[in-house]
Amino acid sequence: MLRRGNLASLVAAEAQKEANIAANLAKCLSIFADLYSSASPENPHLYLSKFFTLQQLIEKADVAIPTKDGDGTKENMELRKILANETQSWFLNFLGDALEIGFHGGSQEKKGKESAARVVEQNNHIASTLSQLKQANEWLDKLRSNSSLEKSELLETIDRLKQKVYACLLVHVDSAASALESRKLP
Repeated sequence: MLRRGNLASLVAAEAQKEANIAANLAKCLSIFADLYSSASPENPHLYLSKFFTLQQLIEKADVAIPTKDGDGTKENMELRKILANETQSWFLNFLGDALEIGFHGGSQEKKGKESAARVVEQNNHIASTLSQLKQANEWLDKLRSNSSLEKSELLETIDRLKQKVYACLLVHVDSAASALESRKLP
């Protein structure tokens, strides 16, 4: 009798794990659906943050999936793999568009009547942009290291996007230097 109780507890615990994983994947699907339908490369900052949050959730789902092959586990693993591939493909396209049109060159410094609040806002925007470009570059590095050499088209896309990230960073260097210099002023 005690053995059946222990077995029932183990089965219930496994079912709970699978349910938690499925709920996490459903949340990931919901976030991706929102990104897919509303993301605008003209104003990419919010959507980049959402994408990187989504990636963390997908990776969390990958870690949480037990290695034991239960019925739900196989489906969860397959769904996670499909979701990861779809988000990767979407983000590569989105990032390319955002680097072309969404990360406009740094704001030109206006002389004269510019308010202190406006300067702080521009400086925060520059810092946010540089941080997101760094995250995008790190994500591309990770994707490249996880990709097989047979996927030459993917590797070419990654390298092309990395070059665009570097070019965008160079455009923002003057703005970043100005922002840092203005923070030093009393």
